[in-house]
Amino acid sequence: MSVARPGCARLWRDLSLSARLMLGSGIALALSGAVLLYSIIVNEVERNRVELSEKVKYEVESLTPAVTEQAVIGDYALIQQILDARVGQRDIALVSWIDNVGNPLSASSPKEEGIAPDWFVRWADIRPQEEAVQIVVGGEPYGRVLIRTDPTATLNHLWQQSMEMFQLLLFLLGIFFGVTLAIANNGLRPLYALASSAARFGQGDYSVRIEPDGPPEVLATIHAFNHMAESIARDMAERKQAREILFAEKERAQVTLASIADAVVTTNTQGEVDYLNPMAEKLTGWKTEEVRGAPLSRIFYVVQESSGERIEDPVASVLRQGQATESEAHAVLISREGQRWPIEHTAAPIRNREGEIIGVVLVFRDVGESRKLAHQLSWQASHDALTGLVNRLEFDRRLRALVEDAQTQGREHALLYLDLDQFKVVNDTCGHVAGDELLRQVASLLESEIRESDTLARLGGDEFGVLLQGCDLPQALQVAEKLRRALANFRFAWQDKTFASGISIGVVAITGDGESAASLLGAADAACYSAKDKGRNRVQAYRPDDNELAQRRGEMQWVSRITRAFEENRFRLYCQRILGLRFDGTGEEHYEVLVRMVDEGGGLVPPMSFIPAAERYGLMHTIDQCVMTLAFSRWRALAASCARLPMLSINLSGASISDDHILAFIHEQFKRHQVQPRAICFEITETAAIANLTRASKVIRELKELGCRFSLDDFGSGLSSFAYLKNLPVDYLKIDGGFVKDMATDPIDCAMVRAINDIGHVMGIRTIAEWVENEVTLGMLKTIGVDYVQGFAVHMPEPIEAVGGHRRPGAGLRLVTG
Repeated sequence: MSVARPGCARLWRDLSLSARLMLGSGIALALSGAVLLYSIIVNEVERNRVELSEKVKYEVESLTPAVTEQAVIGDYALIQQILDARVGQRDIALVSWIDNVGNPLSASSPKEEGIAPDWFVRWADIRPQEEAVQIVVGGEPYGRVLIRTDPTATLNHLWQQSMEMFQLLLFLLGIFFGVTLAIANNGLRPLYALASSAARFGQGDYSVRIEPDGPPEVLATIHAFNHMAESIARDMAERKQAREILFAEKERAQVTLASIADAVVTTNTQGEVDYLNPMAEKLTGWKTEEVRGAPLSRIFYVVQESSGERIEDPVASVLRQGQATESEAHAVLISREGQRWPIEHTAAPIRNREGEIIGVVLVFRDVGESRKLAHQLSWQASHDALTGLVNRLEFDRRLRALVEDAQTQGREHALLYLDLDQFKVVNDTCGHVAGDELLRQVASLLESEIRESDTLARLGGDEFGVLLQGCDLPQALQVAEKLRRALANFRFAWQDKTFASGISIGVVAITGDGESAASLLGAADAACYSAKDKGRNRVQAYRPDDNELAQRRGEMQWVSRITRAFEENRFRLYCQRILGLRFDGTGEEHYEVLVRMVDEGGGLVPPMSFIPAAERYGLMHTIDQCVMTLAFSRWRALAASCARLPMLSINLSGASISDDHILAFIHEQFKRHQVQPRAICFEITETAAIANLTRASKVIRELKELGCRFSLDDFGSGLSSFAYLKNLPVDYLKIDGGFVKDMATDPIDCAMVRAINDIGHVMGIRTIAEWVENEVTLGMLKTIGVDYVQGFAVHMPEPIEAVGGHRRPGAGLRLVTG
């Protein structure tokens, strides 16, 4: 016992708190359950013993009358049935009736096997019982009734009940242990967490915290632990962070200085070198250990790139001024070996916490590549990539400079505008590669013929410009002629082909008389085109008193105005009535569509102000398309509001007739606006038709097949009008207004009108007389038999929006003068 007790105590001490709770409560529950189970079994045994005794007495008392009654009458068979019925009950082992002579009638149940152990049978002490009753009727005995019991079934039943209650007790103990374990684990988890966290905290894990959980006493302990852990962790983190910051700053400074692409030099307050990073060692040619403590000027020798003058020591400047400095432009560092490095550098003071200067840091970098790239980009921005000449942008800048010089200094300069005459031939014959080579060779040839102070530029395509500095007009004309001869003698060879070349040159003087650079360039361009018109390979000087050049220059200015009018939708349509002099049965109204341009101030510009410029510079086909689009759109609007639709006569220029895409455009307009082709009459001039007779015939025939009608305008102005007329299937002849206007006073004009009218009628073509300006002319035209008339005497042109509101045909003729 003296050994066991300390062992048990030690075992109990080693058990966990949850094990102690489970063990103690389990023993208590087991003992109380065992006592309860024992008392239940004892009570049940006693109850069954009493019930068995009472049952024997009851059965005997209830059996005796039934057997007596049958014994008196001697019905032994029924007695046997009654006895057999009794042995079917539990615990009844034998039921018998013995008559007076000793003959028994009995019934017994089979012997039941006992399953209760012997110790349980002995403990229960329920023994077999036997009860016998003597039957006497009228003083005469009729035998006796005997009942014997066997408690084996009851004992088996009690044993099974005991086992079931024992199993239930075990099951309840299991449930109790499970619940107890769960409660213990849940209740003790905060304590376990506290213990585990304390162990981790002791091992240096200062981030550990415990979730607040558990009873108040445990919560107070957890809160105290967490507060302590946070305080210690914060203190340790601050210390660690401080150490890491110091270490990281040191490492970062060392790694950064060693790895950055910029060169870094630090000095003390006397300007003596403390440190050079690897890039600084490379650019200067010195090692840190070689120059530590030496003055900066020993290793940092910097000069101006252009002049070679030495630049002031930047560290000395920082120490003197107490603030950062930046490098001057185009500085060059000369290294220890004499190598030149284009650099940019900055220097700044190093200050302590009190703001005192404790040294200087100098940072510089190699900018050789960037300067080279900047020079290259600057060159590309101002030069033509193909020829290497100055480009249009740089040429304009230099031209403005010469204009300003002429205006302020009174010096005279000259501008040449050059256009190659055979470039398109080479380009179309041999391809763009040959064209590019021609431009390069021409540029080289021209450059060799001018001074270094002059400027030769490629202005675009095959056009060049030359600025002759300090050169008056006569001298400029000599230079231009020199360039023309050089190009005339030049032969361009490409593969097996050789091409002669020529150049047209326009020359204008830069005198500073209020001319802008743009106007000078326009004047030179006009002079160049004039040289082309006069046969090419010529030199043409621009003079303000030259009417032809002034007109051309004005036309060139109109080009930009027309272009802006297109962009801003400033074209408007007008119309003029074409009146029938003879009733044709159709009642159809006929109008010629006229175009007007609205200027920048909102005023109307008549067509003869801008049409010549548009024809000369290739804008007529665009104007024609604009007119068709607007006219078709107006006709569609009329179709939605008017019962009687007019026929619109639209002019087609020679440029549109020659345009390969004009037919597709007209088809597309008919489809888009849903216009009836019969309502459109196209007018082409005689000269335009004769200039491209085959193309004109094709256009006329295709559109007539569609349903359109055609009018041949200005008929009679050509030299061979009648010969060409039979090849053009037109519907109307418009007699040239030059004949109509003066026919009342000129017999020859009147004869021409009559001849044209007669020829037209012979060919089945109706005639229209235009420029009808008075009633006398109108009367003569009626007498001759002209079909239609047009002019101010008939109808003053008005906006096309007014079409559809006129009176009936032929009504209200009026004479309009002016």
